[in-house]
Amino acid sequence: MKREGFSLLELMTVVILVGILAAFGVPQFRKSMEQSRLDMAAANLESVWTAQRLYKAKEGQFAASLGALGDFLDESFLAKISDSENPFAYSTGSENPSSDFWAQAVRQNSGSWSGTLSISATGILTGQIDYRSGGTWRFALYPPKF
Repeated sequence: MKREGFSLLELMTVVILVGILAAFGVPQFRKSMEQSRLDMAAANLESVWTAQRLYKAKEGQFAASLGALGDFLDESFLAKISDSENPFAYSTGSENPSSDFWAQAVRQNSGSWSGTLSISATGILTGQIDYRSGGTWRFALYPPKF
């Protein structure tokens, strides 16, 4: 009489292999998800940069706040970047509105990820988002090169 099925040793081997693959795959998946959030934040800052340039062309100076850019940014975009569930908090300002401005996205709502992205009037993105695990910095993500 032949028995069908798997032995306990075969099942344990499969469980251990799946566990090992998950141990390598989950952190990489989290890093990929954060990189996509970072890419979205960089694209949002590019949109704010474009709106600031249009605002200056019309008004002769840069806007002091995101709300002032309402004519140049879609209401749904402003609502999306102002949402408390957004992983980034956005702001813009200027020390000299006639010649310069800055806009930034600060990482929020995360215990492990932190950092800031900034864009200047020249359109250069700077900053990084860091990941801390158990008190140790694991890696940093940088904005994409547009």
